[in-house]
Amino acid sequence: MAKKGKSKQPTGGSRPLWLKVFLFPLRVLKFFLWPPGLFVSLVAAVAGLAWWRWADITAWFTDLFYGTLDLFGWGLVLVAMAVLTLIVLIWRHKLSALWYGWHYWLGAIAFATAAWGLLGFLDAGGDIGLGIIGSRSFTGVLRVLVQAEGLKELFALDKPNGLERELLQGFATLHGLKMEIVTVPATAEWIPWLLAGKGDVIAGGLVATESRKKLVAFTAETFPIRHLAVNRKPRPPILTLEALRAERVGVLKGSSWAEEALAAGVPKAHLDDSYASGDKLFEALQSGTVSAVVMSVIWAMVEKKTAPDLQFGLMLGAPTGIGFAVRKDEPKLLAALNEYVVNSRKTPTWSRLVVKHFGDDALEVLKKSRE
Repeated sequence: MAKKGKSKQPTGGSRPLWLKVFLFPLRVLKFFLWPPGLFVSLVAAVAGLAWWRWADITAWFTDLFYGTLDLFGWGLVLVAMAVLTLIVLIWRHKLSALWYGWHYWLGAIAFATAAWGLLGFLDAGGDIGLGIIGSRSFTGVLRVLVQAEGLKELFALDKPNGLERELLQGFATLHGLKMEIVTVPATAEWIPWLLAGKGDVIAGGLVATESRKKLVAFTAETFPIRHLAVNRKPRPPILTLEALRAERVGVLKGSSWAEEALAAGVPKAHLDDSYASGDKLFEALQSGTVSAVVMSVIWAMVEKKTAPDLQFGLMLGAPTGIGFAVRKDEPKLLAALNEYVVNSRKTPTWSRLVVKHFGDDALEVLKKSRE
């Protein structure tokens, strides 16, 4: 008699649709939280983070690269040779040679130090090379002439903040200098104080005009500059030279603002240069003592943060820039400062400082000022 097969027990039927819909997100979540889906999640998270912070990541690696070059210079080749030698000894199980042949290694260290010092004399050994030879282009204190009421976004007096102050502090640290701040009462006194030996370098926003270049030496540009006419709403913006010449125009005495206003044909009878500080000038604009101001784009960007009714008008003159200024009889200081500024401008550090101190739109405004 044939055996009867066991009948399959019912499984209770398929799950309701609403339950399937409810469980589907949980299954997806489980997939991404347990292997192998967990690995997909980690890769996606890392990729997303890299995409989101790509600018910061590349800036960090760039700063690290240039910082390493500044520290080691061509001495990095000597470091690489030493590391490679150590790897070979470990690979061949001959680390004991470091002990038994110590006199050879001591001689190699002395030779490498001498070679690195020679690179220091050639200004190719980085900070370590300079430290070995115990010599720098200059020593001691770096006296910085800063206007008492200048832009804190460029050079703050009360704290180590501001684009030019941070650049100059980095330079001073690199060369083992102590930075000493000397405050100047007005823009017109900047160059006379420098020429009189009251300071070593001017910082904080001195525009490199042709007339000033005849008196002092400027480094490479630390910040691009263009001048423009500004006024306040509800008056119409100043968009033509004719409109500017008809205004009562305020400028800082002895500044590039005054030079550009005169170059634009503003009659001397319409020009008020009795102001020694930007704060006093903007107070005059707000009160109506002057109806317009010729100023640099950098000042306009800062002022607009607190005065939204300030409106930008006609661009004046050719694009120029601000930079550090030194006496013409200080070629070593000029060369070292210039090299530091040029190298800083090649890295993302400068762009980050601009955005940090002047806002997210600063780079775009500066780009337009160059057009």
